[in-house]
Order: sequence, then C-alpha cells, then structure tokens
Amino acid sequence: MSLLFQPLGSGSHGNSVLIRNSTGAILIDAGLNWATMQQRLRAAGQPTSELAGVVLTHRHLDHTRSAGRIARRSGVPLYATERTAEHQRSIPRLERVYPGRPFDIAGFRLSPTRVSHDAPETMAYLVECDGLRIGVVTDLGSTGGALTQMLRDLDLLYLEFNYDPRMLREGPYEPKLQDRIASRRGHLSNAQAAHLLQQVASPRLRVLWQAHLSLVNNAPELAHEAARKALTRLGLDSEIRLALQHEVSTPSLLDRPECRI
Repeated sequence: MSLLFQPLGSGSHGNSVLIRNSTGAILIDAGLNWATMQQRLRAAGQPTSELAGVVLTHRHLDHTRSAGRIARRSGVPLYATERTAEHQRSIPRLERVYPGRPFDIAGFRLSPTRVSHDAPETMAYLVECDGLRIGVVTDLGSTGGALTQMLRDLDLLYLEFNYDPRMLREGPYEPKLQDRIASRRGHLSNAQAAHLLQQVASPRLRVLWQAHLSLVNNAPELAHEAARKALTRLGLDSEIRLALQHEVSTPSLLDRPECRI
C-alpha cells in the first residue's frame, strides 16, 4: 500500500495539500480560488466529491479561500478550530478541532499542535497512516516545545522556508510588513527552518518538501542550500522537493515501513 502526498499550491497566492491512501483522501487547506482549486484537483485525479475531509490550519485567506465552497457544494466535512471556523458560514458538516486532541479521517490520524502565528489557533499537523508519519508545518514565526516533539521520526516533512532575511530587508515590502514577516508570529526564514529540520530529522526522513517560499523574498536555491547543509550535518541524504505555487507538484509516494527493502 502506498500513500500519496501532493502539494496543489504553496505560497501567498494559495495553499493546499492533497494526501491520499487506499481508503480515502483529505485536503490540508484549500486556499486557492474555486476555479484553480477545481483545476488542480482534476490534474491530481481527485474528484472533489470523493474527499473525506478538508482540514484547515488557520483562517488566513491563502489557506481557506475555497474551503467553504467545497464543503457547501460537495458536502465534504470541514475540520477547523473554533476561531478558524468563525469565518466559515453555512457549513453543512463542520467538525471542531482542538489543539492536542487527535482525530481520525478515512484511515488517517491527525494530531494538531498550536504554533506561533498572527492568526488565532494556527495549527501544525502530524498525519499518521499505516505506520507512516508526515508533518505539515507552515505559517509560524518561532519553533520549539511541543512542535519539536511532534516532528520526530517522520517519513516526510512539509516545512515552511518562507524568506531569506537579506532579500526581505532589501526588498520592496514596507518596513511594517517586513517586521510582521520576521516576527515570532510571522514566518520562518530559511535559517530558522533549517535549524528546526536539524533538530527533528532522523534517518527515517525520506522526503523534505520546502513549502510557502516567498516569490519576492526568497529564492529556491537559497532555501535548498539551507536545507541541504542541515541534512548533511546529520549525515542524511533525504530527498529535497520544492512545493510549487502556480502548478500541481509531482507527488511523493510513500510505502509502509514493512514494505521497504
């Protein structure tokens, strides 16, 4: 049995990840507009009506833009914390999420952990299925504590590498926005993400997905270099993948641990 992990979009123009196994499929976030969301799901071969659930990390529009419409049109359950759900109207099947309380969807167990961001009740998720462990971590300005513990012994990590400090400082954003991004409730720089990676990566880690790269304040080669150095220090050669903003990314396929040679 294999598990499919496929970013449908990653960045300030909209975020969504498809995770699929033999028993069902879930979306983590649905921040692309409706037309683009439908096009990306078709490209991934996933009918909207056959989703087992849409799980929201927080309420910012680039993570929620089409979530309500999916839930209303297809009757797909929407999973969100109370503060995230405040901005979702007329949802026929709304399931409440609580930090630190795991829940199950279609053979997946999801464990939410609160992270530091300027949206209330922003969550990172550990997704477990058939012995596989996946971490989904974006939109946070600082790390440590429960998050670090949650991310140990992963098979795949989807981690924000949002900005390069020099590019942010010298770029076009006004100082107030620069300060917000670089704050403890903003986003992770390449160096911060690499530091977290070095804390949690183990020989079990097969794939690192670099997520939520700024198109203005970062460059893929800088993010890649930071991640590669962190993995090299640990003696690991995990695959490094870039989650794309403007098209569906080629999926990662993971088999169960007992199936590996």
